[in-house]
Amino acid sequence: MYNFLYCFDSNYNVQAAVSISSLAEKLEDKANFYIIHNNPQSFKTHLKKIKKFKNINTIDVFKFKDTEYDFPNLNEVHVSQATYFRMFIENYIPKSIEHLIYIDPDIVCLDNPTEMFDDIIVKMIERKIPLAGLTEGTLDTSATYFKNLGMKNDKYFNAGMIVIDFHHWVNQHTLKKLLQIMKKNYHRIIYWDQDIMNLHFDGNYLEIPRSMNYIPADGVTMSEEKTYFHHYAGSKKPWYFENVFNDISEYYQQAYKNLFKNKFHVTMKFKKHEIKVLINILISRKFKLRNKIQLIYGTFKTKILG
Repeated sequence: MYNFLYCFDSNYNVQAAVSISSLAEKLEDKANFYIIHNNPQSFKTHLKKIKKFKNINTIDVFKFKDTEYDFPNLNEVHVSQATYFRMFIENYIPKSIEHLIYIDPDIVCLDNPTEMFDDIIVKMIERKIPLAGLTEGTLDTSATYFKNLGMKNDKYFNAGMIVIDFHHWVNQHTLKKLLQIMKKNYHRIIYWDQDIMNLHFDGNYLEIPRSMNYIPADGVTMSEEKTYFHHYAGSKKPWYFENVFNDISEYYQQAYKNLFKNKFHVTMKFKKHEIKVLINILISRKFKLRNKIQLIYGTFKTKILG
């Protein structure tokens, strides 16, 4: 039975619920889900919705309590302390689990990934590799970045979708080692715990196909090949009102509609630059009047749903 992990805070309650439900819909067999959250109570309403999916065997939510650390690069950035939660998995997840599949809350499942995960885990066991992930950068393409981190290998993985040999993680006291790396490289860390994990594993990971963590370089280009997981990394989030009508946002918006029965998930803080963009959308002939009305309705309903 698969064991899936999500780590997020209350800012990503809706997105995580959408991600989990999209995966639960595509799975053919039951799976266990684990969540590490800063405020589990805030996720209570969403939890009731996703518990209804038949392929969710169990879903456990743990309150993150390891808050005494000074985490790097969190000042004036869009990322919160939650990005570091997954470093502490051995403090929360049952030690009996052999392999743990971590998924970012801004990832939507598009097709049943069972066979792909089976293949990945079998290869990890055969080759005795402790982690699997998508190679995001190489020494050839990002030499300056590799030099900054002092990495010895020539590849760097994206941590948005990773498969972890959890027995190895626990037995090797990985958390302790990650914290030591974080302290030693505090001022060199740019991409948060992803940098820390790359420094630790230093190339010792199994490369997964791009179809398991598809991240469009420009944020909007759709994959021409079969895709199992679409990762909305970067600034082109499908719930930002200026991106709602992008073709690529349809994956997320449809999953949101299936779960919440609302046409669009649209977030807006009503800042000056946002209002300007909204006005441009409303006066544009590119969009139908119906879509404009749905956009406004979705924006205000999102405020109500939280």
